Amino acid sequence: MRTIAIIASLLITNLIFSQENKSTLCLPMFNSNSFSFELDTLESSESDVSYLIDKNYQIDLDETQFIDGKKSVGITGLNQDSKTYATLSLTVPIKIKKNAHIVLSVWVKTDSLYGVNSIAMLRLMGHRDKDTGTFPLFKFGEKTLKGSEDWTQITLAAVVKTDENFIVLSGLMQGKGKAWFDNFELKIDGEDIKNVSFFKDNNQLNTVTNTLSKYITKIEDNNLEQVSNFISNQNSKVRIIGLGEATHGTSEIYSYKSDLIKTLIKNNNVTKIALEAYYTNTEDLNTYILKGEGNLKKILANIGFWSYYTIEFKELVIWLKNYNKKTNNKIIIVGVDSQSGGNALKILTERTKRNTHISTILKELKKDSTEISDKIRISNSILQELIKTNQDKNIIMNARELSQSYFVNQYKGLKYTSVRDSLQAFNIGNVEKELASDEKMIYWAHDQHIRKKPNSAGGFLNEKYKDRYVNVGFLLENGKYSAVDKDTKKLDSDNDLKLVKCTSLENLMGKYNYPTILLNSKSALTDPYLKNNLFNKLLVKRSIGALETNYQFISLNNDPNTFFDLLIYIKDSNPSQLIK
Repeated sequence: MRTIAIIASLLITNLIFSQENKSTLCLPMFNSNSFSFELDTLESSESDVSYLIDKNYQIDLDETQFIDGKKSVGITGLNQDSKTYATLSLTVPIKIKKNAHIVLSVWVKTDSLYGVNSIAMLRLMGHRDKDTGTFPLFKFGEKTLKGSEDWTQITLAAVVKTDENFIVLSGLMQGKGKAWFDNFELKIDGEDIKNVSFFKDNNQLNTVTNTLSKYITKIEDNNLEQVSNFISNQNSKVRIIGLGEATHGTSEIYSYKSDLIKTLIKNNNVTKIALEAYYTNTEDLNTYILKGEGNLKKILANIGFWSYYTIEFKELVIWLKNYNKKTNNKIIIVGVDSQSGGNALKILTERTKRNTHISTILKELKKDSTEISDKIRISNSILQELIKTNQDKNIIMNARELSQSYFVNQYKGLKYTSVRDSLQAFNIGNVEKELASDEKMIYWAHDQHIRKKPNSAGGFLNEKYKDRYVNVGFLLENGKYSAVDKDTKKLDSDNDLKLVKCTSLENLMGKYNYPTILLNSKSALTDPYLKNNLFNKLLVKRSIGALETNYQFISLNNDPNTFFDLLIYIKDSNPSQLIK
């Protein structure tokens, strides 16, 4: 019985999503050339090869030594006394069931490998357990090589203790000398993964696309009332609507979000828009849409996020200003982000300058010598004092943003992201409390924030509000996007969307030959056939932040509670139109 749930087609770059036997160009989730290192570079964005070295090691593709093909990977050790080691790894995106038998092998050659801890060996890893920090799947091969050895195949076998979503195959080398690695091979219950494709055959693919078609709707003439109607048909107590974006710099996404907001305001009684932006930096924006005061171009520039400095967003702001002129039920915009970089300290200092006590304390926050722990304590004490003395709401919001920015800045990596998102969810919750019983609000942010994934803002909102939180994400297939160049740090509109992955929702939506599609993913996830034949697989979707990147796809968890309620697919797109 096959225990492999999914891996991308490893031998071909198309066909796995071809309908009616028509091939479609797409990238496999995993490049089979990675197994034998027949790559142009080790840094190729189309491979899952990675490596970890320090000053004691060098690593490169070697065309002079190989077991077959034309290349291997050579690792050179420079220090016989090194206590570190070099790691060459392949990350294989594959679902493996508990109790499956794994056999992993690789060919290794060594030349004058010596030193106290000199060794070349094989390692297999799976997911790290979040609760214990350990790896349920973690094993070293028993055979090791030292000195000078000709090409030798080393093998390890293991039984999977828990379900795995990916595994990491690694060659390790320590000491002085050189080791070459070539031709990784992986078998699950005797089946070589190179022979496994995303779908069993075209019949299964056709059944999947036919079944999924029940949950897709062609969006005609940018008519987004379909989305509005879906939200209306949900629990009547829906309070928060998350509107995402697959990239921060796509014109069509911002236009669709703008049109959707207009529809939701007219049809669904949306009265507030929470932006992935600083509260202090959006105060002038809110004043503009309420009173028409200020220079809009300067206001948008001062938000501090280039993604709002676009013609698409500018047109929405002007529409909101004109709408507010005609209604007593005013639309309000508020920033809910908490990362450092806003104007909270500057504005709070200005607004509390007559309060000698607060002004004196704020001076401590301006000193570079003040430790982050002290800044957290001081800013929080200021916030609590302002709340107790019933200060103006804007002053309290300035102080809260300042306190949150210091709090989140003490963390790094995934912890930073999680804390930042938890604070966004907290701030959104405060905005929601101000809504009348029949009102709703928009949460405007990236797909990664609005998604219902645990530790994302959408995950926190989903946990608290359940069906009262609805989210809409985006899928992009072709085109260009605006982003900050990772080398020059300049904003650039000439960035390409990479070829879609064969295992992406974008590629699957492309089979229907519609320019724009609404996917009711919430309903599709409840379909028994799709749950067992599509959503149990390692699907991916495009996700790009503020920086230009070659790594444009992220995995989608098949748990319905962590997904999107609706997804809007756009076949061809263009970069955001930046304000000149």
